[in-house]
Amino acid sequence: MGRFARALAVAAMVTAIAVPAAAIPPPGAPACSVFPSNNVWHADVSKLPVNSHSSAWLSSMNASSTHLHPDFGPSGGFPYGIPYDVVSSSHAKVYLTFDYADESDKGPYPFDGNTKIEGGQNAGGDRHAIMIDSGTCKLYELYDAHYSSSGSTAGSGAIWSLTSTSTTRSA
Repeated sequence: MGRFARALAVAAMVTAIAVPAAAIPPPGAPACSVFPSNNVWHADVSKLPVNSHSSAWLSSMNASSTHLHPDFGPSGGFPYGIPYDVVSSSHAKVYLTFDYADESDKGPYPFDGNTKIEGGQNAGGDRHAIMIDSGTCKLYELYDAHYSSSGSTAGSGAIWSLTSTSTTRSA
């Protein structure tokens, strides 16, 4: 079984888990639920047993040698993971120049010199920036984000509605 097929099998097992009754909003954006309340990503899996095939799956992926990590918190240095900022609807928005403009939502984005960037303001790597507008419940995501008062740039950008039950982008 290939890696992709194994990943699909794991995803199928996870989707069978019951989900909590209410969606949990991101801190600072109390009216904005991330995913609908019945979405599997709200499932509490902390007390579930480890699948009997887990060790074999990890071994087949050479997990010990590929530095498998979830990107959720400090590991090998800080800051690590992808932070996000909650902004109000009145936050100033800017248009960016995108490397992949044809694959990006035009904007504007609530992005400025204080926006948290993955790895910090001087980081290399992916440099993701995520901003959540608490008034409109829109999530703005940038990849390879660089702020400049004379013109900000990013590899790509997407704007998502957190109030929609759709998985499509809002812009």
